[in-house]
Amino acid sequence: MMNGPPDVRSSYKDEDVYKLASQLATFNVSNTSSLALPVDDFQAQFTLGAVGDSSSGYLSGYSDLPSSSGAASKSGSGSSSASLSHMDDDLRQHGNGRKHGSRQRAFDMLTSSKEYLQLGDISTQDFVGVYKASITLNGTHVSGSPCTIMVDAQHKYQAVSYVKAVIEGDLMKTFTFSEPWGVCCDTAGVVFISDRGNHTIRVFKPNYVYSHCIGSHGTMPGELNKPAGITCDDQDHVVVADKDNHRIQVFDIQGQVLLAFGEQGHNCHQLNYPWDVATEPQGSILVTDSRKGRVAIFSGDGIFLRDIGADSQILRNPRGICYRSQDDKIITTDMTKHQIIVLDLTPGNSGADTSLSNHPSLIGRKGSNPNELNRPQGITCDQEGNVIVCDSRNCRIQIFDADANYVNHWPVPSPEPSRQAQPAGVAVTPAGNILVVDAELNRVLIY
Repeated sequence: MMNGPPDVRSSYKDEDVYKLASQLATFNVSNTSSLALPVDDFQAQFTLGAVGDSSSGYLSGYSDLPSSSGAASKSGSGSSSASLSHMDDDLRQHGNGRKHGSRQRAFDMLTSSKEYLQLGDISTQDFVGVYKASITLNGTHVSGSPCTIMVDAQHKYQAVSYVKAVIEGDLMKTFTFSEPWGVCCDTAGVVFISDRGNHTIRVFKPNYVYSHCIGSHGTMPGELNKPAGITCDDQDHVVVADKDNHRIQVFDIQGQVLLAFGEQGHNCHQLNYPWDVATEPQGSILVTDSRKGRVAIFSGDGIFLRDIGADSQILRNPRGICYRSQDDKIITTDMTKHQIIVLDLTPGNSGADTSLSNHPSLIGRKGSNPNELNRPQGITCDQEGNVIVCDSRNCRIQIFDADANYVNHWPVPSPEPSRQAQPAGVAVTPAGNILVVDAELNRVLIY
């Protein structure tokens, strides 16, 4: 039975500060079967948190091992150990202890059964960044180890940013993602992921347990060919950019096709590799028609209404799209121009209402600094109107507020040194978690 970590409440006099600290980055690892040892009920939990104004923080952890009669004790010392190492972009090799002059810091947190460790106040800059957590039992990694934690004390979205979980098909013994791209949620928290290479839509319950798939490879109604962007309308129907079929399809949650429209061509009502879709409260369907350099707007029953950008230089290769209800704006990424563009949905205005052009560091050039983008793809807005974008080739997520001001960014880590992550699609769940699709490593990260 897990006893829990020592109460950190006594370290902080302010109850509100404690509540903040206790809500921050926590990850758990439990194992019952993946080790070669016949171990029962091994669990570990570690917490990394900021306190107050984020000028100080704490690091704590604990583990539970079987009793002295358990298999681990019979096989040896029955000891557990855990380390937390900073993964600086310029430092990929880590040892124990602190290396001055860099942001590297590693901790040997736990060394024996049911041992608790709490480090007192430590400066925030000592733990901001990306960490690799390694948890072993008798020298063998437990299931889920090593894993990665994201910590950003300046993150205005949350006090810290970290990976809570990862959806990977092969871990479920049911399927393996192949070049996933789009992600969305309905009002109940059901998650839909476009599995592009498998020509299907994966459906997950709100607890991220796999449920079923929608569609199969083909050209008939209800069939898909490399589906890309995906969204849910106000009736919780699933709207899919059936990219290589050059059409849009609408499904119910069970996979029954409700509507299919579009075909390849150069006329206004035709599409040419539509990448992403969004909907707005009046029922219109917004489509990034990438090869035509425009956003096409259709009625809820698939009738072409108008487009934006087709006769101008506003858009070159639009990719991701979302609708912001607070100010009735369409927000799209242009992958070739390395920019985000905010368009006016009001009929009769075919130009850019705001292209963030008053922030030249954000658009107009390729770059890797904050405010700069490199082939941005998926994009979404939260309930406050903040814009969350997949800065794909920079392997990170960037956030901008409703006034187009840069807020923050965090990297999307790769567990494989030889391969970089490629954030492609992004969504915000009803609970406020951020889902990021990694098209290169075939996974979805939950923040």
